[in-house]
Amino acid sequence: MAAPALVGRDALIDEIVGWITRDRRAFALLRGPAGVGKTSLAAVVQERLDVEGVPTHRVRATESSRMVPFGALAPLLAGGPEPSSGWGHPAAVLTALIESVRGRFGDQLVLFVDDLPLLDAGSLTAVLQLGEHAGVQVVATARDEHGVPESFSSAASGATGRTWSVAPLDDAAIEEIAVGLLGSRLVPGSVERLCRAALGIPLVAIELVAEATRVGTVEPSPSDPGAVVLGDLPLSARLRDLVSVRIEHLDDAMRAATELVSAGRPLPISAVDPVVLERLEEAAVVDVADGTVELAHPLIGEAVRETTPTTRWARRMGEAAAIWAALPATPDTVLRTVVMRRAAGETVDEADLLIAAQRGLDLLDHRLVIELLTPLADDRHHEALVLRGTARSAIGDDAAAGDLRVAVDTAPDDAALARAAQRLALELGTRQNDAVAAAEAARKAFHLVDDEAPRQFLHAEVRKWELLSGEAVAGTAPSTDPAARLNECAVGAVVAAMSGQLDDADRLSAEGIPLARQLRDVLTYGEELLQLSRILAIGFRGDAQAMLRAVDEAREGSQVSGRGRDAEGLWAFLEASAHYSAGAFEAAETAAIAAIHGLVERDFIGLEPAARGVLAGTLARSGRSADAETEMAALPASARDDQRAALLVARAEAALAHADGRSAEAVDTLVVAARTAIAGGFGAMAAVTAHDAVRLGGASEVVDLLDEVATTADGEFFALLASHARGVAEADAAAIDVAARHFAELHLVGIAAEASDDLARVLRGARSPGAAEAERRAIMLRSMVPATDVVTLTQRELEVARAAAGRRRSREIAADLGLSVRTVDNHLRSVYRKLGIGGRDELDDALRDVGLSPDS
Repeated sequence: MAAPALVGRDALIDEIVGWITRDRRAFALLRGPAGVGKTSLAAVVQERLDVEGVPTHRVRATESSRMVPFGALAPLLAGGPEPSSGWGHPAAVLTALIESVRGRFGDQLVLFVDDLPLLDAGSLTAVLQLGEHAGVQVVATARDEHGVPESFSSAASGATGRTWSVAPLDDAAIEEIAVGLLGSRLVPGSVERLCRAALGIPLVAIELVAEATRVGTVEPSPSDPGAVVLGDLPLSARLRDLVSVRIEHLDDAMRAATELVSAGRPLPISAVDPVVLERLEEAAVVDVADGTVELAHPLIGEAVRETTPTTRWARRMGEAAAIWAALPATPDTVLRTVVMRRAAGETVDEADLLIAAQRGLDLLDHRLVIELLTPLADDRHHEALVLRGTARSAIGDDAAAGDLRVAVDTAPDDAALARAAQRLALELGTRQNDAVAAAEAARKAFHLVDDEAPRQFLHAEVRKWELLSGEAVAGTAPSTDPAARLNECAVGAVVAAMSGQLDDADRLSAEGIPLARQLRDVLTYGEELLQLSRILAIGFRGDAQAMLRAVDEAREGSQVSGRGRDAEGLWAFLEASAHYSAGAFEAAETAAIAAIHGLVERDFIGLEPAARGVLAGTLARSGRSADAETEMAALPASARDDQRAALLVARAEAALAHADGRSAEAVDTLVVAARTAIAGGFGAMAAVTAHDAVRLGGASEVVDLLDEVATTADGEFFALLASHARGVAEADAAAIDVAARHFAELHLVGIAAEASDDLARVLRGARSPGAAEAERRAIMLRSMVPATDVVTLTQRELEVARAAAGRRRSREIAADLGLSVRTVDNHLRSVYRKLGIGGRDELDDALRDVGLSPDS
């Protein structure tokens, strides 16, 4: 792994090195907030230049060096000529410095200057003179909070210079830093907390993780083997020192205002004296925007809290609560007021406490919800039990089911009973992977309610869990109650997508998604469940690329709504499914691992066993049988009770059996699983599962089954699967060829390659022409999604082959790809040998046959 501060910086490093070696301009400036990695970045650039033989030198400006004329540049003067007028004359020292640099480095030096704004006046002038008149290239760093002298800023932004803003890292890069330091994955909740604290600054992330490790607040995750949980994130001595620079010199009024902002952050600007506010802003302690004042960095709040006496901090929290309470009441203002009043030791109204907890649940702050409601829930307060149980379920706390069962028993009316039972069924079906128990809990509640709307709501809930446990159920008339209708849409869309009624799945998803956004308190993850159905319907139409685009759109929408991390396991599962369908097993494996990681902590639909099934299948199909068997052994026994997981597990088991030479057993496994799934209402997934048997020599055993699904399901994809199976069973080359080409058009490259193999086999058996062409097509298709157990072109060979299209000469290809001519020719010879062709004319035809022509 790269040095932590440089994660995600490769492109920027290449750009800076290229600019220095190519453009040879005089001045470059790297700007960014403290700790963002400017110095580390400059150091790597210097190392790269040293390797390339470019003379470099580094100087560092500090507060102490600026007190001495030319202090930072003293190493460059050492051993050089004496100033003609003595060391007390700046002009003479400057002349001597330039002569010393020229004598030691000639006109090729790249001078790196850390913290340029801390240079004394003489050193700054010298740096400018070296760049303007001595042929030296100057690469300087500067913190955002330090003003860069106008003379250098102009030089670095004009015709002779370049300025780069070194931006904070994104959350993925911060997570990568933490994983590199810890040697383990972090659970999603810990990633969020670290990213909120670090704000993209690698130094902060490094120090927080290191200090948490030192004090022992890093613990193994109880629910995700191999992952760790970050507990408290205390400030390290280094971070405390960095923050103290901003707050240690505050006068009493500024300190009091900073404490108030730290307690109530953010606050309306009217809460702080304008004169004091201006001084705090100038000192980079606070930021003012959109009528509010906020700390310039979260760590300032941590440092202020650590250095404020407990009684005074409680008083500040009470003062901040009064400010928020005076604002118009919204769920957000109530939440903030409640949290601050509790911290101040004040009594909180029960109604406000419940509003605050519901808002905390909306914001996915589950641990806060548990903290707020524990006293009330322990007294068997129904609403508190529902909310605490929901929060506990979201973080995998085993106590969730107990809370929700008591909530069912204490429900004051039918509507409350239905809601509590729905949450209990979700806990049983998802966290405990027991769809049968979930269905039973929903049925029990259904028989206890009399009001029509709650009965309709619970009936839909029963249908959902009966479906997922493999028991097909009949539909009912639509409800007129919005909450019940939302549940009906969510359940109906899942039923429709799984059974292959894709038009109904589209319609119900479109109707339900707006309802889900309005009624999150009724079905917390209703929108995500409906998006799942919508995207599965796209996938069951056969277009893997369209499915991936839909996943990206849904992921982007959830990030905009602030629920991105909570749903990431779901989106990664769908992504893995699309890649698996396309035969892109490497990409499917990566996405499946990400899905499991996300679902272990936040699985609101019960997809973790299915995700593990996808991972086992991708490993088996990639020839990694031992790894696949290990993954299968880790599956809970209840995984086969969930029809989604059961089908994916069957596909993995069949792939393993086939790899072990037990093809007949593999086919039987697929047929039995598919038949069971069709009976349980999972016809669409059953067809995809059954089609695997074609590859294993069992086409004749699944033709009727695939025809059965195709006659009742929407879209042409299921008929295409059936047609391919029949073509193979009957050795119908024309039907197989049509299927292979349609699979390729749908971006199902892996299945298209298998169908091309089927075609070649049939043509060879009939001694018909075209077998070599079909084999060539299979190789080209597999090269687009490389596997380990068949002949393919390597990714470099495929790149060279595409570049060679249109009779381009090897020298041109070599220049474009940064290769030698000999390497290009060697790759082309390998391509011709693998494809069984004689030259570029046939190569052009082979590329066009799989949609890789130069103009595609």
